Amino acid sequence: MPNSARLTISVKSKRGHAVPGRVGLVRRAARAAFAAGLRRLDGKVPVPGEYSLTVRLSDDAELQVLNLRYRKLDKPTDVLSFGGAGWEDGALAPAQIGLTDAELRYLGDLVISMDRCAAQAERAAHSFEAELSLLVVHGVLHLLGYDHESRSSKTAMWTAQQKALGDLDLLMPTTAHPERLH
Repeated sequence: MPNSARLTISVKSKRGHAVPGRVGLVRRAARAAFAAGLRRLDGKVPVPGEYSLTVRLSDDAELQVLNLRYRKLDKPTDVLSFGGAGWEDGALAPAQIGLTDAELRYLGDLVISMDRCAAQAERAAHSFEAELSLLVVHGVLHLLGYDHESRSSKTAMWTAQQKALGDLDLLMPTTAHPERLH
């Protein structure tokens, strides 16, 4: 089997959020995050093959319901990630023993609020497309097991996030976004 990885992204939209151009933008951002976030050990992909994830473009109402159900926070949020089984900071976690290759290759699901995306883009004075790219990158990195709970994990996540954004020609100062995500 070749020592490579490909990413397939399924993009779903709540009615009214399927605007031409968004699907391609979401796919480009997800692939950039995947490439920046998937740590290769000794130059090898942890599990070579086809990876996949799903992105749902939605609104504040749906994100608030999901945020309450899964995070016990009764407010909308910008992006939620569901998955990350077996991943820790872009590499296979020690706890992955017993998971099948298929479980490791399905990264999970992202749900993004287009309402939050628009509001945050306006507040940050950059384009809607740049904000959507940031939210996709951030969410995909969570699916790869990155988090921002400790200083070291936060540094690793912001580094991978900046690499992906740079690959998309969307360099943003780290101080402009990390603390407002979620």
